[in-house]
Amino acid sequence: MNSFARHTFWAISMLAMVASIALVGCGSNDNGGAGAVPPGIAPIVPTQVCQANQIYHAQYGCLNPCSNQPGYGWVPGEARCVPGTIVNSTSGTNFFTAITITNRATFELLLGNAGYCDPIQIGWNWGSSSCENYSHAGYMILEMPTLSGNGLPAQATVTVGAGSRHPNQSNSSGWTGGTVLRPRFFTSIAYANFSQGFTGTPVGNNGLPGGFRFIVNQGLPGNSYQLNVDLQYNGQTFANGTLVRY
Repeated sequence: MNSFARHTFWAISMLAMVASIALVGCGSNDNGGAGAVPPGIAPIVPTQVCQANQIYHAQYGCLNPCSNQPGYGWVPGEARCVPGTIVNSTSGTNFFTAITITNRATFELLLGNAGYCDPIQIGWNWGSSSCENYSHAGYMILEMPTLSGNGLPAQATVTVGAGSRHPNQSNSSGWTGGTVLRPRFFTSIAYANFSQGFTGTPVGNNGLPGGFRFIVNQGLPGNSYQLNVDLQYNGQTFANGTLVRY
């Protein structure tokens, strides 16, 4: 084999090697949908099975639930509650989050138009009737039928607590005597963000001008354990949080 032939043979061999590596590295991304995980969401897969309604935590294992914090488990040795997941609840697919208020004025407008505080129903805007006494803190509970995979229910129930970051805890505002507002909406559910997430709007708008809406841009409830959520009213985002399955 002369010098030209040897160089030609070497070049062809190198091209064949590069092509084979590219083919291996660029294999099909289609796994048939088995075990599919929504983008950016890593489900918690427990290493053990807890008793019904116990909370699973990756570090502490199976814990008894905290009475006033859905989705939190009690750590006896440390006398505190930690967030976790109820992995074998039979009560449906439910999520909870404390919410961070980013627009108090819009939150107050939602509460007032829903008839929970002034001025729509009460008639004055001071003291315990003022919506300002509830817009400093809040939470969201999302309740759905039992789900799995990428499916969505037709409807869900959303509770938006105002005045407290957890159910059964009193309002921290001194004007209200501990009262917490809990607007509850029956919502229609639909896919969002090109089916990578989902959204909910009140059925029949619940009489709310402009309407309440929540949006999850990444993740579906049937195969996720944590979902970032935005809460809107009249097209304005007023709060956000991280929904944790319980």
